[in-house]
This record gives sequence, C-alpha cells and structure tokens, in this order.
Amino acid sequence: MILLFFFFMFAKLLGLIDIAAVITLFFARFLPTDVIMTVGMLLCMKGILFASTMNAISVVDAIAGIYIGLFVYGVQSHIITMFFLIFLGQKGLFSLFAR
Repeated sequence: MILLFFFFMFAKLLGLIDIAAVITLFFARFLPTDVIMTVGMLLCMKGILFASTMNAISVVDAIAGIYIGLFVYGVQSHIITMFFLIFLGQKGLFSLFAR
C-alpha cells in the first residue's frame, strides 16, 4: 500500500515538471535564463530516462526540453511553442489529477 502511494506521488511530481515547463514557456521573456535552462534540463532528463522504455511520449519530452533550452538563444517558433504548451499542459494536468 505504501509503495503504491509513492508511485502516485512520483507520477504527480513528474506532472509538476510538465506544468513548470508550460509556465516557463509561457513566461520565458520575463524569467532569468538559469530558470529556463534548469526546467529544460529537467524535462530533457525526464524524457531521456523514460525513453529507454521505448515510449514515444518520453521522446517528445526530451525534444521539448531541448527546445526550451534553445529558447534562451532565440530559437523560437510560435507553432512549435503552442504545440509544446498544449502537449505538456494536458500531460501535466492528466498526471496531477490521475488517481
């Protein structure tokens, strides 16, 4: 029972990383570069860690982390940003509100 509790808390923590990435992308112009790079690295590490399970969603997480890191250097596309905002937002909310 305790192990199941920790599993659900871990899933919610991963959902919070996705929500932090959405907030970072949305407010990137106002945030320091250290914050943007940290969130990008967290998302990239999460994606690489779970990409070993051959899950395509984790690969998209890693790509989103790389994109957030490149965001600091001015590599921006409104369409790609909107895709990652919607993708990470819905994934984060599903992780937070899942039972």
